[in-house]
Amino acid sequence: MERSVLRILGKRGRTTIPRPIRTELDFAPGDVLLFESDPPDRVIITRLEVVEPEEAEEPELTGDIFTQEFHKLLQPAVPAFDSAAG
Repeated sequence: MERSVLRILGKRGRTTIPRPIRTELDFAPGDVLLFESDPPDRVIITRLEVVEPEEAEEPELTGDIFTQEFHKLLQPAVPAFDSAAG
């Protein structure tokens, strides 16, 4: 396969990666590409692998000392009046 293909940079700075090169490198729509300058006149394009972060589980805070102290603060200082007790 021909590894060199000439392209013209458009007015907006856009160009297209030629189909033979996309095919050879298995580039597909949605791929994330990193562009790095390699002075004086080269650009290195690298496809990055994007790894989605795993969802973190919510920590169980029932045994947490701070949670226990917080719940103590929420309890009323004076017990509620029980009308049945008289």
